[in-house]
Amino acid sequence: MAIISFLAQKGGVGKSSLARLVAVEASRLKLQVAIADLDTRQSSCVAWLERRQESGPRRRQVKVVSAAGADEVLKLAGEFDLVVVDGAPHSSPVSLDVARLSDLIVIPTGLSLDDLDPAAVLVNNLIGAGIDRGRIVISLYAIADSKPELAAAREYLDRGGYTVLPGEIQFRTSYQKASDRGLTISEIPQYPTLRKRAFDMSSAIVDAIPS
Repeated sequence: MAIISFLAQKGGVGKSSLARLVAVEASRLKLQVAIADLDTRQSSCVAWLERRQESGPRRRQVKVVSAAGADEVLKLAGEFDLVVVDGAPHSSPVSLDVARLSDLIVIPTGLSLDDLDPAAVLVNNLIGAGIDRGRIVISLYAIADSKPELAAAREYLDRGGYTVLPGEIQFRTSYQKASDRGLTISEIPQYPTLRKRAFDMSSAIVDAIPS
């Protein structure tokens, strides 16, 4: 079994979208997958699953559970091949408890300092709490079409010694529309380039799990 957690200091940086992406793509590999939604107030992944079920019975389904704490995540890990944790849109003691259980921690961020600084703070806090730096990666998500901004963001993260996944997910309305229909960002057949970019990000995340 493995646990991949998507954590962030703030909302709107792609945490839930990436969690759903990895869960569905892993299920295509015949793995038994569950999403643990730690945001018990909004339960956005629970609502997404309802939309997914309404979109058609042929959609590949994954289990989504509203989880209030690390104990529930650990219980799921004993029942499934992969547990994907969608953290709350803020840092909390529960997030730290779940991070300690996780094989891989993914922290999504945009390109602005308003996103980069909180991501860096979260990584530093996790390392300060004793979590191995090798289990923490940063993913660039919902970024603008600006090569200079992308290069500046990568330079900022490189200077801090953070591990940044290859590739990035650019902001596209088609990704938002996919989520509204209960789909993942890899399930947009009319846009093969965007679909491949999402699939490549999912693969990079899974490949980053320490052996």
